[in-house]
Amino acid sequence: MSHLSVLNIFNHLCVSLIFVEQSPKGVTVRRKNVFRNILLLTVAVSIVCYLGLMRTFNHFREMVGSVTEIVHLLKYSINGQIICTILRWMYQYSDTVVEICNKTIAINDAVRRLHIVRELVERHALLKLLIAVSILVRCSFLGMHIYLQFRYGLSYETYLVLHGSVLVELTIDLQKVFLLYFACYLTKRYEIVMFLLGKRDVVDVVAIYTIYEDIIALKKHLSQTFGVLLLVLILQTFLACSIHAYLIIVQTVHSFEVCANVAQLLINLLLFYMLTYSYDCVATKVGCCVSELKNALKSMQYTNIKKQTRDQKDFYDLVNLKLMMESPKITACGLFEINLQIFYNVFAAIITYIVILFQFRGFEKSP
Repeated sequence: MSHLSVLNIFNHLCVSLIFVEQSPKGVTVRRKNVFRNILLLTVAVSIVCYLGLMRTFNHFREMVGSVTEIVHLLKYSINGQIICTILRWMYQYSDTVVEICNKTIAINDAVRRLHIVRELVERHALLKLLIAVSILVRCSFLGMHIYLQFRYGLSYETYLVLHGSVLVELTIDLQKVFLLYFACYLTKRYEIVMFLLGKRDVVDVVAIYTIYEDIIALKKHLSQTFGVLLLVLILQTFLACSIHAYLIIVQTVHSFEVCANVAQLLINLLLFYMLTYSYDCVATKVGCCVSELKNALKSMQYTNIKKQTRDQKDFYDLVNLKLMMESPKITACGLFEINLQIFYNVFAAIITYIVILFQFRGFEKSP
């Protein structure tokens, strides 16, 4: 259960509806805390949206009076729409995620039955570190908002919006870490397949190939399930990084504003980089795994050719044909593959967007 137990952290933090537990029959995956998690996030985003809309209607001229105010308004409105999309995805695809987790359990059981890889203990130190960093950063913002509330006497509508926004942004951060887990899982399983291929003198290659096919099927299922979530998180990263990079330059009066914008920029970039890097590693491991499988099959195919049955020869030909086909890719709704190139493209788009914001700011200052 070790490779799935980390998912319970996301359930406790209201980011996931999936819970893993050990029963007498083995590891089971089920939905848990569905009402609590959905309700808590729905209440938070509803408060933020309602109070934010009321404040916008009451102070519309002030809210659109400068580029700085407009980007703040844009940030909160986009975050509200993104968290609504995440909530809908959580509820709609929770059963599908349970199926995915059950497939990971089946793959681990198949690996253990080979008696070569006996233990699959994964500590998930990186995931736990990213969760802790995200929580600490967002809690520091909460502390800053409380300080500002007492220092400047903010109205309750304002600090409720600020507090609710912290919870919304923390949920978005943890969703990125949640997706990162599955990339780490795939990378580790491809490494195990390559390890088994190195031991193929004592392991049936047919069994190894069956595990490989199960991993490929899981990868395809992940792409179909997480496509929408990946797309909205990429959009959120682009907007958040663009806005906070712009605010770092223009909001220099108070040091706490600069520190807060720098921290938000860094945490968004860090999580997005780790997410794209982890899925880029999956693509790299797929290529290595396919190459190792081809070499193993060739060595078997051309050994004792006369003793091979017709079924064995047909199997080798079928496997070689399948390996020649391109492996399914993890994409954002089929629009583009998730890899490091996306990180570089988004980074370039952020710079372009910052330049556009400064051009608008120039029009704002002109008489």
